[in-house]
Parts: sequence; structure tokens; C-alpha cells
Amino acid sequence: MSEKLTKADDLCDKNDAPAVNGVKLDSVVGVAHAFEYLRESYNAGDIAVRDSEDLLIIQSRQSHFSHMDALLQAQKQGHISIQIITAGTTAAGDPCLTIEVVGRDDVAEQ
Repeated sequence: MSEKLTKADDLCDKNDAPAVNGVKLDSVVGVAHAFEYLRESYNAGDIAVRDSEDLLIIQSRQSHFSHMDALLQAQKQGHISIQIITAGTTAAGDPCLTIEVVGRDDVAEQ
């Protein structure tokens, strides 16, 4: 029986980390660089990296996150771990998602 390939499978080798905005999602730092645009003032979203660079918190601009498939693929491959996804509202009352990402090494230590 042949395996049905998904869009994510077409975009990257099963051993390669998926990429967003030209940056591989192979670590917390890689994810932070890929979503750096969320820090721009014209975005309603936000991104924060803990000083130790082992925790990344992404706040989406809407009630969905357009690159969630790439984050899930990076987790499936073992590059990162998505710890928490919560739905809420921004300070302006708009719907948003908050996504907490840690490195795989940090999960093993817990």
C-alpha cells in the first residue's frame, strides 16, 4: 500500500526541519527567527523568548496561526516541543492564540 503524502511531506525531507520565512524550525532560536516579524509594530501579534532561549511564546494576530502546520511538523520530527496552546483575546479584544514552544532537550530534563 502506498503512503499518501501530505503538503508538509512535499515541502521537506522527513529528516529536514520544516522552514518558515526561509528559516529552519530546528530549535527555539530557529522558531524565534522565523517569526521575528511579529515584533514589528504594525503586527497585532507578539513573540517573546526567555533570556535562556529555552522558551518561546508566540501570540498570533488572529484566532488561527498560519504556520501551525510547520510547527507541528517540527514537533513531530523532534526538533521542538509545543507545550501549551491557549485561545484568548488581545488587549484590544481581538481573538488570538498563545503558543508556548520549548526545545526538545528541555522536555527531556523535565
